[in-house]
Parts: sequence; structure tokens; C-alpha cells
Amino acid sequence: MPLYRPQGSLVGPFTAPSLTLLTAGTYSINLTPGRLYVVLYGGGGGGASTPSGYWGGGGGSGAVLFGYIDISSETTGTLVVGAGGPGGTSGGNGGNGGNSTLTIGTTTVATAGGGQGGLAQTTGGAGGTYSTASPFVLIQGINGNKGEDGGNSSGSGAKAPDITATISQLVKGALFQYSKTITGGAGGAYSNVGSGGAGRQPGGGGGRSYASLYSGGAGGAGLALLIFLPS
Repeated sequence: MPLYRPQGSLVGPFTAPSLTLLTAGTYSINLTPGRLYVVLYGGGGGGASTPSGYWGGGGGSGAVLFGYIDISSETTGTLVVGAGGPGGTSGGNGGNGGNSTLTIGTTTVATAGGGQGGLAQTTGGAGGTYSTASPFVLIQGINGNKGEDGGNSSGSGAKAPDITATISQLVKGALFQYSKTITGGAGGAYSNVGSGGAGRQPGGGGGRSYASLYSGGAGGAGLALLIFLPS
């Protein structure tokens, strides 16, 4: 598993010791005392494969959250970046997007839920939902968007929400300021001639296909942004 190790002390002026994880999977983290800021996007749901006599729905988008946790002593944790859900095949439903989670010790403190896959009989997938647990401090959380219900001219995947992570904090006598806007992934387009379009990263839902011969579009993978400020 890839390993993220926040390193060293910082003196101002300085830039963010940040890491953006774009590949779905499980990551180990080693943490020293300080404050860890986190942005998490869940994976987007896949679009449905349209069955005979029905229109499939587009996949829902992943949720997004931004917050922080204070680390008082050296510890370890686990970060999961959710995968996008697969597109439906042979007239079936799209797959659900994976949850993106931050676990410190044995406690899962933050979850950005993956979007649900579009259903084969017209219904778009629901957007993912976020949740947090103490001692994580939520600054902002946004639930995902629902995919379009199917129809002759509908069934696109949902766009994931945008979020801006802004930090202003004194660190070792210097003012640390940081701001980054992340644009949620666009939803994949529906198709009336073939396979549905794929959702974009982070967290966009996939579009529905034209017929059961074709596959729905896959959802976009989630994302994690980590910013560590030592105490």
C-alpha cells in the first residue's frame, strides 16, 4: 500500500505540505502531532444499461466533505479513496460508487459516500451522503446529486458538488494561508446510440446506455486531499 508520511517542522513563509490522492485504493498514513485537514470525495455511481422496453437511469454523484482532526501523539490510520461504480451491462443496474473514508486508529472519523448506480427501469441513482464522528471537525459537507431519470432525452450521470478548502492558521509563529477549489466531476452523458458516457473524477456519475447491448458509463473515482500542519 502507498504510504504518506508528513515530515518535519515548518517555518514561514512556507507552502502547504499537501498531498492529493487520485487513485482509488487503500492508503496507510503515519501521523505526528499536529492538525490534519482533509477533503474527501466519494466515487460516482455507474449508469444503467437500458433494458428492452425501459430507459435506464444515470448514476448519482459522490458526496464531498472538508474538515480537520487534531493529532495529539504519533498514531497511524487508514485512508480509502472510493472507486467509481461500474456501468450496468446486459440491461442491468449500474454499480454503486465506493465510499472514501478516513480512519484514525480503529475509528472511522469521516466518510464521503459514493453515489448509487442508476437503475435499469428509469430511476437515476441517489447521490452519496457524508458523515463524520468525533473528534473530526466538519467545516463543510455536501451530499451528492441524484442522477437523471431515464427517458428518450435524459439519463445523464450527476455532476459532483464543488468545494473550496480554505485554511488560515498560525503555525510555529507564521501565518499559514491556503485556499484550493476543487471542481466536482461532470456526469457522463446518456446515449441514444451506444454506451453511456463515463463520469469524470472526482465523483461524477455515469450516463445510461441506449440498449441492453451496450453498457452504462462508469462513475468517476473519488479523491482525497490531505494538508498536514505540525503543532
